[in-house]
Order: sequence, then C-alpha cells, then structure tokens
Amino acid sequence: MGQVSSNEQRTSGCKAHHKSAGKGLQNARGENNCFLNVIVQSLWHLESFRVLLSTVVHVHAEHTFCIICALQELFTHYKYGEDQILNPGMIRITMDWLGRHEDRFQLGDMHDAAEALDAIFQAIHNEHIIYQSKQTDKEGDIDDQCNPRCIIHTLFACDMFDLYKCKFCGSTSDPEFIFDTMYRIYVSEVALIESKAKLDWTTVFKHIISNGPGRSCPGFSDETPCEGKTNTDRWILRLPFIFGVNLVWDSEQASSSHAKMILSLIASQPFQKIDLRDLFHLGGDTANADIRDTIYHFRGMVCYYGKHYVCFFFNILSAEWYLFDDQTIRSIGRFSALSDHIVRGAYQPTLLFWEKE
Repeated sequence: MGQVSSNEQRTSGCKAHHKSAGKGLQNARGENNCFLNVIVQSLWHLESFRVLLSTVVHVHAEHTFCIICALQELFTHYKYGEDQILNPGMIRITMDWLGRHEDRFQLGDMHDAAEALDAIFQAIHNEHIIYQSKQTDKEGDIDDQCNPRCIIHTLFACDMFDLYKCKFCGSTSDPEFIFDTMYRIYVSEVALIESKAKLDWTTVFKHIISNGPGRSCPGFSDETPCEGKTNTDRWILRLPFIFGVNLVWDSEQASSSHAKMILSLIASQPFQKIDLRDLFHLGGDTANADIRDTIYHFRGMVCYYGKHYVCFFFNILSAEWYLFDDQTIRSIGRFSALSDHIVRGAYQPTLLFWEKE
C-alpha cells in the first residue's frame, strides 16, 4: 500500500459508534428540505465522513456562507445537543447561496438529492483548494486534483481506468482514466441483465462493466481493418473509505419489480457486504491490498417517492435498520423487513453507501 495521508490516518484510527438511532431534521410546510435532509443524514451516518469533517481546518472571509462550517455546526448539535429535532436552516441557506448563479437549490424549491450531494462535495473540495493555496502562496484552481487530498477525495474518490480489448484480434486501448466520487449505474441496464438469469450483485456489476459501450476495435486502421467489438476491463488504483453508488432511473415512477430486484441484489451478498476485488481489477497501490481493505459494509440508502425523499440507515449497536423521514425516525428491523417496506411503499433507491469497516 502507498503512504497513508494524515486524513486517512485519522479515519482509520477513530471509531465512535453512537448509541442513539439519530435525530430528526426539520422540514416545515413550504421549505422542501427533504432532498437535503437525506444527504445530511447520510453524511452523519457515514462514520468516516463524520470523523474527518470534525478535523477540517479552513479559512474564509467573514460573512461568507460556508458548507463546511454549516455541516460542522449541525453535527455538533447532532452529537452533543439535547434537541431531538434539529434545524438544517444554515445548510439550506448555504446551498441557496452556492446555487445562486445557476438557479439551483433556492430556498423553498425542491431539488435532486444526488445533485445536492455532488454540490456539497464540490464546495468542500473548493474550500480545500482555496485553503491550500493560502498556505502555500500558490494560486489554486478549483478544478485541480487536490494534493494533499480534501476529505471528499480521501473518503469517496475511486481512481480508476478502463482498458478496451477487442474480442476478435485482442488489441487493447490506452487507459481512459475515471476520477469519480460516486459510481453511476443505470437501473435499466441492471434489469436487462437480471431478467436473463437470477444473478448476484457482483456478477451484474462485472457484466455491466465488461460489456460497456461496445466500442470498435482500438487497433483499427487502414492496414488492419478489424471490425471486432470490445470488452472492458476496469482497474481501480485507490480504494475509497466509502463506496457510493448513484442509481439512475428512467422515470420517477418506480417499478416494484425493479426496486425488489435492486434490494435482492444487495441481499445476495453475505451480510450485504461487497468485496471490491470481485468488481474491479486491482492495480497501483491496491495491487497487494489485504482482504480487510477491500470489503465494504452496506450502511444505508436514499430513496425517492412522489416528490419526497427518505433514507434508511443501519444502526450497528441495535442491529436494526431505521427510517429517517425529516422529523420522523422509526425502527424498521432487519434487512428483509426493510426490503418489504421499500417495495410496498414504491420507493426508488437512488443513492447506496457501503463503508470500509
């Protein structure tokens, strides 16, 4: 393994499971905070994010809206406060300010939870770049890859590359690099594969990757006019602490069979775990990774139904799944009960989170 950053050291060395199931978040009539509330709950219940956020040092001008400060303040109330329902107002105002030039996340408007998560990630990254440029007296570009890494890229980034190999002649492309924080999967692709045979999550994942976009032979030229198509090999160069998946649906109306399919695939792995060695080829610093570094536990998910978002997270101490629906928190029970609840409610799982133990 490569050298561990100070962020990674703090993450691996600090574990603090909380006894309570959690706290609710306000969403008064007309506020339409649900898309943001589920993201705040997700980030709180992902322990490695919660730990690292508390360590972030940054500077900014006075009277500037800052997503790091807003999250740190709310998380402090979440951890130490006596109120069981918290006000996410400062985070909502900060999101309004961040989206002001694109007319996104404006107060009172409903928005997409995955886009809100991406905007929060980008804002935290930008703050890190600005802070590092002040520390080093070098001009920083917010589109730069951060080094040292910000907490978002420390926790979520999957540094990968794809190789396209011709099925006919064996020609292989140059690597195409991917630097994403959330792994995107289209539910329609999963359904097409799963309809042919009852498969597990790992097999479906690998099938989607291997068949990829079906590109032409990378070795094609006038001298070697090969007409073969390609398979895709995906290599991962760095293991994240949190493996996040964004499920993209064709419509806002969930098919109960598709929701059941997704949940069955998650349940197909023992204890809802996944091993990234089974999904990707390991390269770079991951080539000799210990099995303990490649296994991830399913922590929770964000779901959508009827212009409303809820999320479900697993409580380690009580060994139960809980529903978080704005102010409401309710025990669901085991994963089988959670699956039934989601299917009956016609929910669409949209964001899935696995975390390294």
